[in-house]
Amino acid sequence: MTDRETMNGGFADFLVETGPETVNLELTLRCNLNCKMCQRSFAGFGLPEITDMTMTMVRNVLPLLGKTKLVWLSGFGEPLLHPDLLPIIRLIRSVNPDIETAFTTNFLLVKGEKLKGIIEAGLTRIQVSVDGDNELGHAFSPTPEGVVRYQQVLWERLEEFHALKQELGKNNPELQFCFVGMRRNIHQLEEIIQRGLSVGLSSIVVQPVRDYDGSLTDEDLFENRDYALPILTAAKLFAERQGVEFIYRFMDDKMNVTRQKCPFPWTFFHVAVDGSVFMCCEGIPARHNVSTTNALDIWNSVPYLELRKELASGKVRRKCWDCSLVKPTTDNERIISQELLKLDALQLADEIMAQRRYIESVNARENSLLQEMAAEKERLLDDIKVRDSLLIRTKALMEQMNKCSNDPQAR
Repeated sequence: MTDRETMNGGFADFLVETGPETVNLELTLRCNLNCKMCQRSFAGFGLPEITDMTMTMVRNVLPLLGKTKLVWLSGFGEPLLHPDLLPIIRLIRSVNPDIETAFTTNFLLVKGEKLKGIIEAGLTRIQVSVDGDNELGHAFSPTPEGVVRYQQVLWERLEEFHALKQELGKNNPELQFCFVGMRRNIHQLEEIIQRGLSVGLSSIVVQPVRDYDGSLTDEDLFENRDYALPILTAAKLFAERQGVEFIYRFMDDKMNVTRQKCPFPWTFFHVAVDGSVFMCCEGIPARHNVSTTNALDIWNSVPYLELRKELASGKVRRKCWDCSLVKPTTDNERIISQELLKLDALQLADEIMAQRRYIESVNARENSLLQEMAAEKERLLDDIKVRDSLLIRTKALMEQMNKCSNDPQAR
């Protein structure tokens, strides 16, 4: 975007010159488990054909990392399945030695030389999924036997990890647990923290299970708030007494989910496994790919600037309103409704019309983008036709040249 285009669009105040604080590289979509509570297991969830990010894509992101504080190396897959995981960690650390590198893992594949390699590569934090012994959590199979076997292997790996760190005299990577809380496992939280102390646990992230298709309503912590809240509170107190940081995600310590200012378009850069860029963890696309566009240009591209401007104005799109990070509680919705009821008829009509105009402008912009995408698709198809024609002509010329070289009379 040129300086003139930035000024004309009113975007000058929304440029972020320092780059993102957090970069998320989704290294792989492959996974060695098929957990029932994971979004991958829900009907209608699809994954692209590309399963592993290339080293070229990783290198294309490196210019963006000068001021980045954290690079997270996982998404919908198990990062330990990526063949270049250790070289990628070392490459990132060589660009910015102060950067924090981390990923989420089920930890089953961390053993032997790979275990030592992860410690020596410079990874600063490893987040291990630990959901207790239940069939909805992480397991080899959703059966009692699959759960028991998974728990046995997991804790064996964690003990090996802790022992090797001590042997090598290393503090990093720090061990963090990620606990997906459900009605059936929340009572195990304090026990998991207690056991984690024996393998060097430094922090635990606790987040409510997300019900993607309505099948987990009975497990929803918010539907079981009176039962879950005292357990969470006690577990937090226990963790803090033991020096373990207790981190709430998607809720606060009172199990509220309050609407808050979204920082993601100012701080976050997500690269999917195929190189596509997204501006937040809820999947709002930047409509660019690091394979074809400079990562620094994507960071202050029109989609990023538009989203920053929208959020600053307070008139957010529906996807933002429904986001689990900022979704209002019933109390908040009630307050909003009460504020609207205070308006007289003319004020209420103005508010409705303003929202309608905003929605219409968003729809118009989305339709325009769809038209641009369709035109780009046609251009790509034309390019493919030209390429195929050139290949056919080249093949014919090669055959003719071969014929000439083999037939002296044809020369």
